[in-house]
Amino acid sequence: MLPFLEQDADLFFGRDRFLFGDEQSKTGLVKAVQTQPLVAVIGPSGSGKSSVVFAGLIPQLRAEGNWLIDSFRPQNQPFYGLASALVRLLKPGLDEIQQIKRSAELGTDLMQGKLTLLQVTSNILERNFGKRMLLVVDQFEEIYTLCSDEEQYQFIGILLDAINQDNLTLVLTLRADFYGYVLSNRRLRDALQQFTPQLLSSMNREELQFVIEKPLERLSVSLEAKLIQRILDDVGREPGNLPLLEFALTRLWKKKQNRKLTHSTYDEIGGVKQALANHAEEIYSQLSETQQK
Repeated sequence: MLPFLEQDADLFFGRDRFLFGDEQSKTGLVKAVQTQPLVAVIGPSGSGKSSVVFAGLIPQLRAEGNWLIDSFRPQNQPFYGLASALVRLLKPGLDEIQQIKRSAELGTDLMQGKLTLLQVTSNILERNFGKRMLLVVDQFEEIYTLCSDEEQYQFIGILLDAINQDNLTLVLTLRADFYGYVLSNRRLRDALQQFTPQLLSSMNREELQFVIEKPLERLSVSLEAKLIQRILDDVGREPGNLPLLEFALTRLWKKKQNRKLTHSTYDEIGGVKQALANHAEEIYSQLSETQQK
């Protein structure tokens, strides 16, 4: 379940259509972020929402050269997370201890209404004339799983109060099974009605082939004939299979021989369908009887 991050951009493949749209529409996540103040990336668990934002979108925007970018997860302290991202943009020269102190102070001010997000982001943009700002709230569903109802309402309100500002874009990644929670907040529902969400689904066979082949090409590692077809057949079409594919490929990579991935090694790990279960069984068998219980 580990996401691709910005530093993994050169190994991230398979999501060009989602990022840039198809030949006819020329719409996609990048275009949405360039033209909308609010973009929600919504998809099933394990579909790669964080990866497409961090390893796909953000490197693309960095290359444009005019974006200030930071991100955070709400966890159980959403105002502190937001403040930390803002402090990194506002005072990039602070050391780690100073950042923590200033983030705690700013988070309290935001929560108590002494400052608004709009005021802080305006200040950042004034200091960086000609720049645009991207704030990414990753795993936005943590607002619903880890925060109180009052904190949810207040935090969503402070975000929505800021999105009408020029040159600020807010990106949320959200698990699809939490979409009902989003719709229960009328302001957030209206905002998503106004600003089209980007819906992420499972990859097709061609995209999955790129996911497997392209990183290996970059690293001059080969696959035995027809191994990729076996892997793709095993992956199937279920969205939840992407993390299983990631795990199987990681195991396959660790057991490569002479810069080659082989059928025999794929059989040894149990393929996509059994790699995780087999690994768990290996770990379990190494435990004492007490630990096993």
